[in-house]
Amino acid sequence: MRIIIPSDGNGFEGNLSGHFGRCPEFVLVEAEGKKVISATSVKNPYFKEHIPFAVPEFLIGLKPNVIITGGMGHRAISEFKASKIEVITGAEGTIKETVGKFLEGKLECRGNICSHKDSE
Repeated sequence: MRIIIPSDGNGFEGNLSGHFGRCPEFVLVEAEGKKVISATSVKNPYFKEHIPFAVPEFLIGLKPNVIITGGMGHRAISEFKASKIEVITGAEGTIKETVGKFLEGKLECRGNICSHKDSE
């Protein structure tokens, strides 16, 4: 499983960014079952500029199964869902904690857009 999370910096040990498109980097996590295999920081090439659909297209190219974020616009969510990528919004805390909760099925989504269910 490939998980992408927007980061405020500091990679896997850093904090999850509150807004997915305006973060300086993303953390790409590879996981098998409940175990993290690797975590790699990927610079956001669109950090300083807003180009509609550029960030979703960039991330779709990384072939994630899931994107976990604090917030995301409806158009980006639609792009990811059209590419069969699960989107989880309303997350907060460190990336390491967030990934751990997700892999354990205990991630609590806060916010009005959330497709993650505890039973998944």
